[in-house]
Amino acid sequence: MATGPTNVAVSVAPAPRDLPLEQTDRRVALRAYALFGWLIPLALCHGLLYMLIVPPWQHYDEPPHFEYAWLIADRGRTPTLDEIDPQLRRAVAESMDRARFYPPGQH
Repeated sequence: MATGPTNVAVSVAPAPRDLPLEQTDRRVALRAYALFGWLIPLALCHGLLYMLIVPPWQHYDEPPHFEYAWLIADRGRTPTLDEIDPQLRRAVAESMDRARFYPPGQH
C-alpha cells in the first residue's frame, strides 16, 4: 500500500487573467459598483451630518464664497474681484445676525 499525498479536487474560481476580456471588464465594473454602493451613502451621511452640526456661516470665509457663487448664478459669468452686490451683502449680514454668528453686543 502506497502512502503519500492524495489528489484532492478543489473548485477554485478562475483567476481574472484566465477569463475572457468581457468577463474581466464585468468583474471590474461590479467591483466599482460595489465600492460606490457604500461610498455614496457614506458621503451623503457625512454631508448631512456636517450640515446639521455646523451652524450657518461658521466658516471664516463662507460669506465671500456664497457671494461669489451667487454672482456667478445671477450674472451668468465669472465676476471680477471688485464686483459686489450691496443688497446681497446686506441680506447675508442679516442672515448671519439671525443665525447668531456675531456674539451679543459685538456688532
